[in-house]
Amino acid sequence: MARNFAKRPDSNLDLEWRIAPDRIATKSAGSNSEFEWHFISRVVHAPKGFLFYPNPTLFYWLPVHGFQKPDDVALLDELVKAKVKDYRDVR
Repeated sequence: MARNFAKRPDSNLDLEWRIAPDRIATKSAGSNSEFEWHFISRVVHAPKGFLFYPNPTLFYWLPVHGFQKPDDVALLDELVKAKVKDYRDVR
């Protein structure tokens, strides 16, 4: 699967996330996306970041190293726990 991702045109683009209590927005050089929390069916908090699943076969990766402040990781963790029924912490 990693080899397939490396071949995608968006594999090395920077992605900006804006996360609010009512919605999530992403922006890159080639696209913009915005959706409400109810579109996220599962979130996995892994050691190096978060996996946001809108469905069982697609996920968005939000790496911990992309946060501006370490405290923001804990704030997102609390928001995710409140917004997503299927939350898993595998750290």
